[in-house]
Amino acid sequence: LGGQKNALTSCDYTAYYERVAKQHLGKMMELEAERMTDLIIDEDPDGSFITERDVVREERRQRIEHNPNAILQEQVLGEFWKGHPYEITVIGLMEEVEALTPQDGIDFYRKYYSPENAILVVAGDVTGEEVKELAADDYGQIEPSGLVDGTRKWQDVAPLGETKEMVHRDPKVRQPSWSRYYYGTSTIRDPEFALALDVGLSVLGGGFTSMLYEALVEDQKVAISAGSAAWTSLHDQGPAFLYASPSPGVSMEELETAVMAELEKILEDGFDDEDVERVKNSMAAEAIYARDSQQNMAQIFGGWLAIGGDVNYFVEYPDTVRAVTTQDAL
Repeated sequence: LGGQKNALTSCDYTAYYERVAKQHLGKMMELEAERMTDLIIDEDPDGSFITERDVVREERRQRIEHNPNAILQEQVLGEFWKGHPYEITVIGLMEEVEALTPQDGIDFYRKYYSPENAILVVAGDVTGEEVKELAADDYGQIEPSGLVDGTRKWQDVAPLGETKEMVHRDPKVRQPSWSRYYYGTSTIRDPEFALALDVGLSVLGGGFTSMLYEALVEDQKVAISAGSAAWTSLHDQGPAFLYASPSPGVSMEELETAVMAELEKILEDGFDDEDVERVKNSMAAEAIYARDSQQNMAQIFGGWLAIGGDVNYFVEYPDTVRAVTTQDAL
């Protein structure tokens, strides 16, 4: 039909999406409904389950096991989220993937691929009544599995009791990198603090005009990159982190000392109101421009609803982010 389709899995949900011309919406609704009823999984070694399991193994090999930075990040996040469902990376551990059987796939599919466990988002030149009518015709005929009880494995992330240092060395590495992770938060759990954290970390290390970049890269020239960010879009608490990569001749110890000294100085001196205002306006503008893309908005709304959020948060976001004060951000 000349459209596009793809899928993604995050720490909290799986999403399938299509883009088609308006007149093909009915066909897409029909196909998405069929996704809940007619999946074929069998023991055929050349069948789709076994071949796709091998695809996932190769994807993990390429994305993680051949990437030193990804290996280290997996180790760090595994320690940060130890004992939490997020501990295991989304793609899974190699031994887990290799051990999956067709029966595992059938059991998972029968339990979770049920209409009471799905969220439908349609964006485009349609009305709510049109979509409801199509949904009733296609999804309304599907019997719930009866196995979905509505509970999720969300839980508080336990803060680390001590500072830990982790190092990964690999001959493939040509440019070292350094990072430091801190216990953070999530927007769904603490929206005001998460928003202030996002603003503050953007002022501190969000791009080429940030304080860390100007101090460490442009002025002191001890790093070729430096910044800060946080994972606030998950349901449960994610990390806030600093990162930097040393200039030639600068040791990792010297780089860490420089980063932490600059952080201490910034925390003591505070933020300039002008920097905070610039970042807030940029974040508000980015949210407004995002509304120009129907696909982008559908994905934002769907992901937010999947973790129990209220879409009004995004409607009100530009005004909310502009209300963050300099002291809040610091």
